[in-house]
Amino acid sequence: MNGDDVSTIRRPLRAYLLWLVLATLLPGIVGASLLFVHQYQKARAQFEKNTMQTVRALVHTVESKLLRGQAIAQTLSTAEALEREDFARVHRQAREALSLTGASMNAVLRDRRGQQVMNTAVDFGAALPLDHSPQIDKVFSTGRPSVANVFTGAVRRRPTVSVDVPVLVRGEIAYVLSIGLRPDYFDDVLTPKSVPEGSVASIFDAAGVIFGRNVSADVFIGRRVTESLFKTIQRSREGVFGATTQEGVDVLTFYSRSELTGWGVAVGVPRAALIQSLLQPLAVLLTGLALLFAIGLWLAWQIGGRLARSVRGLHEGAVALGRGEPAPPFREAYVREAAEVAESIGTASRLLAERAQALAAKERSCANRTCWRASAPGTGTWPTTASRPPIRCRPSSDARCRPSPGCAAPCCPRHRGSAWTACAASSNAREAAGGSNSRSTTPTAGTSGSTGAPTASPRPMAA
Repeated sequence: MNGDDVSTIRRPLRAYLLWLVLATLLPGIVGASLLFVHQYQKARAQFEKNTMQTVRALVHTVESKLLRGQAIAQTLSTAEALEREDFARVHRQAREALSLTGASMNAVLRDRRGQQVMNTAVDFGAALPLDHSPQIDKVFSTGRPSVANVFTGAVRRRPTVSVDVPVLVRGEIAYVLSIGLRPDYFDDVLTPKSVPEGSVASIFDAAGVIFGRNVSADVFIGRRVTESLFKTIQRSREGVFGATTQEGVDVLTFYSRSELTGWGVAVGVPRAALIQSLLQPLAVLLTGLALLFAIGLWLAWQIGGRLARSVRGLHEGAVALGRGEPAPPFREAYVREAAEVAESIGTASRLLAERAQALAAKERSCANRTCWRASAPGTGTWPTTASRPPIRCRPSSDARCRPSPGCAAPCCPRHRGSAWTACAASSNAREAAGGSNSRSTTPTAGTSGSTGAPTASPRPMAA
């Protein structure tokens, strides 16, 4: 291809080597990207599964604590003192029993009108309020235990939850015994060990009112959950959805509710923390792959540079060879094949130099030749002078024309090493012979065995 042809785009060897590395790594990069996406999706699905299991476990814990309060209330409701309506004794026994639990509880005994007959939160005999509620009517009507929603206590005026059980006196429901639970009763539920780090967890009743929270509990207890969470828990018992916390943090909310009590737990995981926790292991792997990729490109750049210098070093030797000059030494031979080519260029340069010297020697030798000497019998070497024309010869099979020193005969390349016989010596010899048997013209080339020697010729000189 012509060196001026611009249709072909020529790029450095190093660039092609880098492209080769990139083309080799490209399938790995694409595969690694797909693997990262798959691993992220898999890790997120696993995280959601684990978090949902955690929420279910928390709901089970809340339900267990509520049932524990119900069990205590049912135990106290069977006291013999209640059968005899000895409320002072009931008050004393209830306080002793609740103190053994170590929990923040109080017992309240109410009649059908809602009038408190006994309350362990205050001393026996103190004035007690009328505390009628639909929850009491429900227990009297069904005769079954029930867990109330969050309400404000009539005595302490704080958010409270009660577990209500019927009290039978002479076979009839005469009273309702309630075990009041305060928010600190659930403090051991939403612990850092049970809730994902950085998450916001809440315990809410069947109406969606918060009764426990691991962040800012004093502020949000007694309030209803966010509107988005409230609408969602009305539609399904458990699930995952994106929401915003009371503080305005964007979270992924996991929630679940108890089928028995209707109480539930919601855990909001900040999206930023979620993405960080999922991408952190992948980031380490990605950093390692990027480092290996950078090392591969750096090695390709270094190796490409050595290859390019090895090939570029042949340029000077090739140019010197074309000019007939000695090839310069090849210093940067990082590639064996390039070194072999450089050695071949040097060998060719030396051979051309030797041949040039031999040709020069032959030309100098040829410049000193002045005549031809015939080596066949009956022939000789004739000197020429200004009055005699040069000897003309013709091919012969029994004579070989060779140069002889001291003669002025022309030495031309076509005569070197050819067989010749003398066809005429000089114009005087032709005149002496009378032109009878001699010829002054040269026969056609290739004639062999000719006897057309001159009849008269000067005496040949000694060879």
